[in-house]
Amino acid sequence: MPEGWLLIFDNADHGVDLNKYIPRCNHGNILITSRDMQILPLSSLDHPFPTLPDLNEQEAIELLLKSSHEEDSHETHVDIVNALGCQALAVVTAGTYVFQHPMCQLRDYLEVFKQKHDALLRYPLKTMASYELTIMAAFRLSYDFLSPPAQALLQICSLFHHLSIPAKLFDHGGSVRLEEVWKLPGEDEEAVISMTDGLRAFMARFTNEADIKASINELARLSLASYSIDELSISFHPIVHHCAQETIVGHNLADVAMFLLSYATPGYGELSNEEYQFQRKLLPHAHHLCDQEASLPAVYICHKVASIFFSRR
Repeated sequence: MPEGWLLIFDNADHGVDLNKYIPRCNHGNILITSRDMQILPLSSLDHPFPTLPDLNEQEAIELLLKSSHEEDSHETHVDIVNALGCQALAVVTAGTYVFQHPMCQLRDYLEVFKQKHDALLRYPLKTMASYELTIMAAFRLSYDFLSPPAQALLQICSLFHHLSIPAKLFDHGGSVRLEEVWKLPGEDEEAVISMTDGLRAFMARFTNEADIKASINELARLSLASYSIDELSISFHPIVHHCAQETIVGHNLADVAMFLLSYATPGYGELSNEEYQFQRKLLPHAHHLCDQEASLPAVYICHKVASIFFSRR
């Protein structure tokens, strides 16, 4: 075999064993692209795998203008690319949609995306290879490879704010005590039972803390989430967050998400500094759920969520 060869593995995802395809020699070059962190051991110490970041803000704006065939930059373009997380496929889809819909200008796209994001995630881009590429299809390549517990965790996380979701939210689900929920006057026992049944169905996928950690690791390994060891929290790219919401069918997880949030809330009255700091971390997630008009079917939840907004030390 000549020494000047290049072997390319593009989108080497989903646990494909590449070793059997790699020539046994000490020369040549191999280029691998993948979302699967398990291939990292294949890299050499001299040539480690680089992580490809999203576009920066200016690059994303330039791509947006190019794909929409517009020339003049506008302050709303910054809002658009930031809402899309500067993700290249999402930015090109936005520009192409505007170019192909004369009644929709770039300054209108953000509002259109908020109203019709489910359709825009599936908006097809024609490629040179004669197939249609959509944001949702690209997301599905990784989502469909997840285990059922990891899919469930991704779905429930998609109902919170996409940044800094405390892993502690999922520590208590298996130990929910109905008597704690029913103790408030005026509680609707039937609504509470229905809600906790949904919670237990979700938590049945996680028998212990190790199962939660395994699912978080699985999401991170496929580049669907990032985990902060310092904050003990999970974060998602906004486009992954939107796509994950679109996979929720047949049942309403919003009540379960609201219950997890309220059950993790330290409580009422005076809080220790540690409790107060944790409760403040829950505030963007309470805002996000309330903005989505998630229901508050139990008096217990109403009180607990209210305490997030009015907590004090």
